Amino acid sequence: MSAEAPVVQLLGDEDIGGQRQRFTIRPQEGVVVQVRHSLDDSARVPVERGDVVRVQGYYQWDARGGFISRTFSDPEQPGGGGWIEHEGERYD
Repeated sequence: MSAEAPVVQLLGDEDIGGQRQRFTIRPQEGVVVQVRHSLDDSARVPVERGDVVRVQGYYQWDARGGFISRTFSDPEQPGGGGWIEHEGERYD
């Protein structure tokens, strides 16, 4: 899944099976998606609330809107994996 959206909330890091940076984006009105960005495979993205990011990764739906993960370079994944773009910089 790819999306371009504003960051609406910064969440604490998650450390379950690996360190992950977490934040939510709003790709369209009424839809909020959590981004789970692996800090074991990529650098932290210096996002702030209100910043617009472009995200590509693996989307999984859940009752709250779902989440995007695998936002890092991975030649085993279709298209070479995922990434996050923030202020002209790509994190993968």
